[in-house]
Amino acid sequence: MNLQTILGPGEQAPDFDLGGADGGRYVLAEALRSGPVLLTFFQLDCQACQGSFLAWDAAAEAYAGERFNLWAVSLDAQRDAAQFWEKSGVSFPVLFDDGRSVEAYRLVSTPTHVLIGTDGRVIASHDAFDRASWNAMLARLAAELGVAAIELGPEAGDFRPGCTIHH
Repeated sequence: MNLQTILGPGEQAPDFDLGGADGGRYVLAEALRSGPVLLTFFQLDCQACQGSFLAWDAAAEAYAGERFNLWAVSLDAQRDAAQFWEKSGVSFPVLFDDGRSVEAYRLVSTPTHVLIGTDGRVIASHDAFDRASWNAMLARLAAELGVAAIELGPEAGDFRPGCTIHH
């Protein structure tokens, strides 16, 4: 039996060129020239995703600048993802999956978080929403950027199981 696992540390992250809900184009290779990128793959009907949007937004705002990007890649229909982005008020861009993310990043559930370094290699990754793993990933990001790390406290809960990917 071949158990699929998400891309792990040291693996090359597949490049992409995706459209965003804001009408922009998002090219991973171009963004990595200026700093690390944190990709968060999500589905709108995923409870763990819904409970995590504010944590993603806090990270996007805390580390905002020309040297870092947090991009949320929706596995939902473009129209639904665009409506979410317009209504939510989140500061991170919402990108539309081109149908290749699940296979390319070996996604098994949402949310899945993949932190990619400027060399295009995965620094850290995890799925579901686990406060300890999220805080560890943000600490790695802060070290890459040379800034102080932010951390989610116990009020964020410890673990939210992810949702199986569906199409």
